[in-house]
Amino acid sequence: MKRVIKYLVGLIAIASVYLLISNFNLIMYKIAIYQQEIVERISELTENENNKVVYTILFFTFLYGIVHSLGPGHGKTLVLTYSVKEKLNFPKLLLVSSLIAYLQGLSAYLLVKFIINLSDKASMLLFYDLDNRTRLIASILIILIGLYNIYSILRNKSCEHCHETKVKNILGFSIVLGLCPCPGVMTVLLFLESFGLSENLFLFTLSMSTGIFLVILFFGILANTFKKTLVEDENFKLHKILTLVGAGLMILFGIFQILILGE
Repeated sequence: MKRVIKYLVGLIAIASVYLLISNFNLIMYKIAIYQQEIVERISELTENENNKVVYTILFFTFLYGIVHSLGPGHGKTLVLTYSVKEKLNFPKLLLVSSLIAYLQGLSAYLLVKFIINLSDKASMLLFYDLDNRTRLIASILIILIGLYNIYSILRNKSCEHCHETKVKNILGFSIVLGLCPCPGVMTVLLFLESFGLSENLFLFTLSMSTGIFLVILFFGILANTFKKTLVEDENFKLHKILTLVGAGLMILFGIFQILILGE
């Protein structure tokens, strides 16, 4: 019975990946449409001078965070990879997801405040240059983390048990991802700033980050569930293979990000 469940889970995973790949453009189009509708709704709300409108905008920025984070980026791929290669319990998965989401939001908020204090075109060019440099540093650090993980796995050939991931490793991984500010959050914050809502920008950042956090956590739980269902705890060889694959994917992700920045 247990083997049948594993086969079913495996088939569901393969079918899900196939559907995602085959309908990728349609999914991205739908996400873009939903984001636009939410932004238009927020725009309508900003024209209302009622003080309570801020709470409604908080709700819509939260929805925006959820919809926006379903698209590419936000560390979902890396969290999936990290969940595959590391042994994470729920509290640690919660820590990874929250650090990534809220640090990305915080870095976006700080950059937006920086933009607001600078008005000329040269300052905007400086902002984009700073943003690209930050992403480049984060991508290089991700590659280094992946290489270090591969080195650690190959060095400890005699290790026949799966270690729990240390909190300091989680902190390092999450901070690296948090260095990359979320462009979607920055866009909405700049948009809200133009309507004179600068006093509430931090609250809007938190609401969007919470939406992003829930999506990242969902993908992490999904990866953990598939891993626990398909892989026996005693199968150390398969655990090691998954760890190597996960580290390799991290390296490829970092290289891919650098190539995008170079375009």
